Amino acid sequence: MESILTYVLQVNLLLTLMYLGYALLLKNLTFYNLNRVYFLIGSLYAFIYPFLNVKSWFAEKIVVPQGVIFEYLPLVIENSEPGFSLNDLFIVVITLGSAVFLIKLFTQLASLLRIHLYSKPSQWREYLFRNVVFPITPFSFFNKIYLHKKQHQELELNDIFKHEYVHVKGHHSIDVLLFEIVLLICWYNPFVWL
Repeated sequence: MESILTYVLQVNLLLTLMYLGYALLLKNLTFYNLNRVYFLIGSLYAFIYPFLNVKSWFAEKIVVPQGVIFEYLPLVIENSEPGFSLNDLFIVVITLGSAVFLIKLFTQLASLLRIHLYSKPSQWREYLFRNVVFPITPFSFFNKIYLHKKQHQELELNDIFKHEYVHVKGHHSIDVLLFEIVLLICWYNPFVWL
């Protein structure tokens, strides 16, 4: 259990440092692709780093016979009593919170499926989109743009399609899904919300 808590602490510390680095260095810059790459690589690195044994990269390997080491160490017998500890409580709370956010994610995906089922393929000028039968706020998901065409005027449609096409072309749905998963795992870290 302690190794799980150590992993959780390391991941959240790295995510916090990543956000602070963004806030101090990149927030006011207009290099949006740099910001995106920074967050994507930084988030993935935060989850992988605790598994890396960086010390072994720089340490010189010395082989010491085991018999020599055990002669100098006193014999210690650990008595571990079964029971519910504070560490177990933290793991249970984190798991329950993650389960709530997993249910929320599945609810959002089910809502997206409902919208997709209640829409039909349409075209406006050169833009292909899914025309939803009921009013919604326009959005894109992967290569599809969803909107209720009757809800918007021609000039407004032009701006909406230009905006949403940027999201489609940039594959921003991948970013959204990745950070939904990060939020699902690290929901208790306030810097993840930022």
